[in-house]
Amino acid sequence: MTKVASTEAKVASQLTTYTMHLNTAQAATISKACEVLARLGMGQFKDALECLPTQELYPDGWHEDMGGIAHILKKHTTIMNGVGAYHAIGSHKTDERSKIAWDLYQVTRHRLAWDANPKGNHMSVMFDKPMKTSKEPLAWMEEVK
Repeated sequence: MTKVASTEAKVASQLTTYTMHLNTAQAATISKACEVLARLGMGQFKDALECLPTQELYPDGWHEDMGGIAHILKKHTTIMNGVGAYHAIGSHKTDERSKIAWDLYQVTRHRLAWDANPKGNHMSVMFDKPMKTSKEPLAWMEEVK
C-alpha cells in the first residue's frame, strides 16, 4: 500500500460511524469498562482494581497491598510516586485510547443519569455535559423510543 493510499484509508476509517443498540445494563457495563480503561491509562490503578471481586469491601491488608502494587508499577510505568498519584486525563502521558475511553465513559454516564432522573441533579458530575478529552469527535448517545 502506498503512503497516499494508507493515508486515505486512515481518513476513511476515521469517518466511519456505527450504531449500537444497548439496554440500560449493557450501556452501564460499557460505561464501567471505559472508566476502568481510562483510569488505568491515567495511572489510577487503585480505582480500577476496585472492580475486582473481593471477599469484602477493602479486606484486611487492602491499603498496604495497594502500596505494594504502586511500588511495583512505578518501576515499570510512568505512574508517579504514591498510591494517590496519577496523570491527568489531559496529560501527554495519558495515551489516546484512555482519553477516548474517558470520553465514552462520560457520554454513557451522562445519558444514563438523565434517563434515570429526568429532573437532573446539579450536585452530581454525572449530569454535567461531557467534556471532550481525546482527539476524536465526542460520541453521543440517545434513547431509542
